[in-house]
Amino acid sequence: MGLLKCAAGASLLALACILPVRSLPAQGSDAERGALVAEAKLELDQGRPYRASRLLVPVLAGGTGRESSVVLLASRAAVGWGGWGTVVQLLSAEPWLDQVEQGQGRALLARARVERSEPAVEDARRALATAAREQVGPRLIILARAFDRADQLDSAAQAYRRAADAFPAAADWLRLLVVYDVVFVLASALTFEFIIAE
Repeated sequence: MGLLKCAAGASLLALACILPVRSLPAQGSDAERGALVAEAKLELDQGRPYRASRLLVPVLAGGTGRESSVVLLASRAAVGWGGWGTVVQLLSAEPWLDQVEQGQGRALLARARVERSEPAVEDARRALATAAREQVGPRLIILARAFDRADQLDSAAQAYRRAADAFPAAADWLRLLVVYDVVFVLASALTFEFIIAE
């Protein structure tokens, strides 16, 4: 875990060196840190996730800025600009992922790992276990995608089916993914049988 936190710190330091960001004195006051966090939240709310990320770099680089709320805000900002590697670096070593905001940190980590084609099934399962009712559909989609990436197509089809029931707005699209996975499994089985028969 210490190695992951060092890697995350090094990534933030590298990002701070590359990007022109507001610097925070080493002994920056809580008010200064709070002002940067509030400004970053406003930037994210106004659709400027990259700017929000840049504002949070000095806050997270300091020893006192790693509160769960700040790390989640930085992770949401990184999601907004597709910074999946940044999300993984920010969240992978955090011990509170399942306890804060109904597992929002775990859900963001699972999605980031799916987007990076990294193993994500366990994170997606844990995110689903802590989901509030309105979060079940989207988290089932992440679980299904994680199964897809892991070539567990039967499990993916089952998760897509459950997601279609829980997330009616995307039900047609999800049912198409179920059909795709089922057809792919059947085609693979038939191909295997054909090769064995020869």
